[in-house]
Amino acid sequence: MTPRKKRILWALAVLLAMAVAVLAADVGCQTWHFSAMCPKCLQRARIREKQLYGLCLWRSIELRRHAGGIMRPDAFGSPRPTASPDTYQAIFDVPCDHEFVKGGFERDPGFIGLIAPDIHAHGGSAVPGFYLPRTEAVATLYERFDKMPNVPLARRTYAVIDALSPVDAPVVLDKRWRQLIEPTASEPEFQLAVAGLRRDDPKRADGLIRLRRLRALTDALGKVQSEQAWSDLIEQFEHETSSHAK
Repeated sequence: MTPRKKRILWALAVLLAMAVAVLAADVGCQTWHFSAMCPKCLQRARIREKQLYGLCLWRSIELRRHAGGIMRPDAFGSPRPTASPDTYQAIFDVPCDHEFVKGGFERDPGFIGLIAPDIHAHGGSAVPGFYLPRTEAVATLYERFDKMPNVPLARRTYAVIDALSPVDAPVVLDKRWRQLIEPTASEPEFQLAVAGLRRDDPKRADGLIRLRRLRALTDALGKVQSEQAWSDLIEQFEHETSSHAK
């Protein structure tokens, strides 16, 4: 082979390697946008991540005051305009150290947009459903606190919410169980379903019992008209929660 042919083959090999590298980068380098919420304080956010084959290269978090954005607005439950995350700091005198949970997502094209298509998913993550009873309870607490700014009662109420729905121990909650934990659902039907689940997954069964109590608390908390009624309600749930924990 002549030196000229060798140079041509080498140049072709270099071009082929460059083309493969560009295509690999196009497939592997992606920008993801997520809707997110902190289940501790209800702060909403939009998270942007640049990933290379699943490895996060960098992330930015934009705090938001509303549910709007690229994802379904009610991915974390219906917006509650009066449930401001600022109320968390008013209750605890310190800002929340957010633990964001991702919801729906959207993906930008790849590095140069040759191969990787856009992907849009509205409410695509199942994770928010784990936290809906908790976020609804916290929102109801915020609304009650706005009308009756009693810090000790609010802190006691939040502690009960934390005990019934810990942030670090979410419970899988599909559509069927979402209906069964409602206070209006049949108690015998709920107990029968829990008994069947307990044989296979006792931990989840216990979690669903706690979520049903949490939904009862949320429903009752939204109806209290005085601080005394609020105090009586929380005292009842504190007693029930401590009794079930034993």
